[in-house]
Amino acid sequence: KTADPAADLAIALAVASATADLPLTHRLVALGEVGLSGEIRRVPAIERRLQEAARLGVRKALVPLGCGIELADTQVVEVANLNAALDAAGLPTPTRASQEDSPTLLGGVPTGRPALALV
Repeated sequence: KTADPAADLAIALAVASATADLPLTHRLVALGEVGLSGEIRRVPAIERRLQEAARLGVRKALVPLGCGIELADTQVVEVANLNAALDAAGLPTPTRASQEDSPTLLGGVPTGRPALALV
């Protein structure tokens, strides 16, 4: 269990990776808090964390938009939301499922709301 919100993005990517049955790249770090609407928020001491990750061999970092950090041997990618982070990590992004896959109420009456699914 972790209480550090900086781990939110990494955990979300790990769950998406497992769900899609696709591995994340070996030398990737993801830092950021994920908000309820999927926005990626800045976290404290991000530059220090990235420097340490680079020292450990990380070559790609996903960080919140507006960090403005550049590292010599690490590609720093700023992401605004979870979909952008999934895309930058090479994972599929959620899409709207077809109407026949949408959730139904008891008795088989469609709710009219499409379900979200990873493709």
